[in-house]
Amino acid sequence: MPPLDTNSLPFLIRKMLSFEFAAAFALEIDVWSTRSNVIELVGYTKEGPFKYSIAIGGAGTRENFTRRIPDIPIAISVLTDPDNTYKGEIYCTIYLTANETKIQQLARGYPWGQGGVSWPQPAGEDAGNGRFMQTAEASADPAAGVEATLTVPTGEIWIVHGAVIQLVTAATAGSRRVHLVVESPQSGSNSNRDFFGNTDQIISETKKYTFAPLGNISDETDDNDIVINIPDQLVLRPTDTISTQTTNLAAGDNFTPLKLFIEKFMMLTEQ
Repeated sequence: MPPLDTNSLPFLIRKMLSFEFAAAFALEIDVWSTRSNVIELVGYTKEGPFKYSIAIGGAGTRENFTRRIPDIPIAISVLTDPDNTYKGEIYCTIYLTANETKIQQLARGYPWGQGGVSWPQPAGEDAGNGRFMQTAEASADPAAGVEATLTVPTGEIWIVHGAVIQLVTAATAGSRRVHLVVESPQSGSNSNRDFFGNTDQIISETKKYTFAPLGNISDETDDNDIVINIPDQLVLRPTDTISTQTTNLAAGDNFTPLKLFIEKFMMLTEQ
């Protein structure tokens, strides 16, 4: 049986091109990540398989890597650690280059533990059902008389699904009213969003506050619990802060850390 003519292969190779020997092929990959990690760029050409392990920094800004390959790729994938990576921590874009010039964008997306980013066949549906990293973030433990606050890191976008905090009030006179306030420096003055309920906390009490998109609340107080409405899909952008602001907060009042239950993904930036 005669050998298969290279011009009849079902994929493109170097010998099919007029500039066959003049082309230096490579894969260029832009990566954004919010946690240091290692990704694997794998695939194969007519010459055989290749595998590159790439350490990424996790600063939330773009990192660029180039890896040489001997021929036009037949298939590629970007894979991550299946045990420690969540969807939304890493985003990548992969290009084919010839002589250091981008000639085709091959694939882009969020590689994570349940699925990579692949070309020419994209990865299938993942176990996250299209949702991003579901996690919790907590503030530092405030000193007595200090409000609790969290700042969204560079490169991250948070969708807040709920928050909890506890306040122990001192014996200092005055009723306290706890607010949850979002400040957005990027939006300029008068852009703060302020959420609070109808209930004051009096002296020498311990109350747990739950902030969530609850709809109509017939009674926001029960025993030591106070519930306060916040909007559904409350979006926080990079450098936004979310904090308590308390009417009549006394020097001896003490908050626990503010804990947010969020969905996290990335805003792709150069810096």
